[in-house]
Amino acid sequence: MTHYSENNLYYQGLLIHRQADTGLACLTDLWKAQGSPAKNQPLAWMSLEATQELFKRLVEQTGADPIWSERKQKAHPSEPIITEIPGLLETIREGGELLTYASTELAVVYARFLSVECYEWVLANLVEGSEDEANYLEHVEARAKAKRQREFSRRALIAAGWAVPVVLGVGLSKVSSASSISPHLDGPPDAHADAGGPGGPPPHIDGPLPIFHIDGP
Repeated sequence: MTHYSENNLYYQGLLIHRQADTGLACLTDLWKAQGSPAKNQPLAWMSLEATQELFKRLVEQTGADPIWSERKQKAHPSEPIITEIPGLLETIREGGELLTYASTELAVVYARFLSVECYEWVLANLVEGSEDEANYLEHVEARAKAKRQREFSRRALIAAGWAVPVVLGVGLSKVSSASSISPHLDGPPDAHADAGGPGGPPPHIDGPLPIFHIDGP
């Protein structure tokens, strides 16, 4: 059974539990206090690519041995994701309910995901001197977001590159079609216009084009 800290904190009138031995805060409590939208529950946040990138960087920094699970989404049917990091993130079942606990720093990131109000409350009530670490995690999260944007831009450029030959091909095809239907200039001039005059076809020139020599500046 989990033992909770005696320093009770309430957000939106709901008690936010913290483990007495580890100091981990209950993300599930924050989610409930924020209105419990299904798309924002802790497990949904943990499945996001940005969150997973953050977890991987934390594992690299701490050397922790994470617990992996299969992603429960149709778009990623067999992709493993990090669901627990010893000392930083854990999910336990209490009274038939699945609860997610996380370090203060991860709670800051999750709170910002939930809302501005929740983010400000966590900074004011849970950080307790670890604001520098929280800022570091936010910086890592921002880098992960920038990386995804670069990858998206790269894919867009590749797609545009494949489209260029198609566009050029269409343009050349139109030029070729226009040439095939243009009037032949070796025939007689139009009955109502002199060759080279207004309304008539341009005169036909046999042989190479003349070169005009210009003396002086």
